[in-house]
Amino acid sequence: MKDIRCVAEFAEINRGAIAQKILAYLGVQSIDRVESVHNYVGEDRIIRKGAVVTYKEQRLVIPFNMENGLILEVGKGNAG
Repeated sequence: MKDIRCVAEFAEINRGAIAQKILAYLGVQSIDRVESVHNYVGEDRIIRKGAVVTYKEQRLVIPFNMENGLILEVGKGNAG
């Protein structure tokens, strides 16, 4: 779990660095940032590949494709 957390943190930092480079190139500033990783091992030690868990009030991104865009959601916290 320690190694998984380490590489997940590296990936988060890397995504942030890439986003900052793109924003700088475009000459704009980030207003808000929502991350939604779809392949990971959760704190509950469940492997989620292509699936996400969202807790109450947690923001979520559901990407579709370049044509149809994405959905921004907020978790309801429903019981499993």
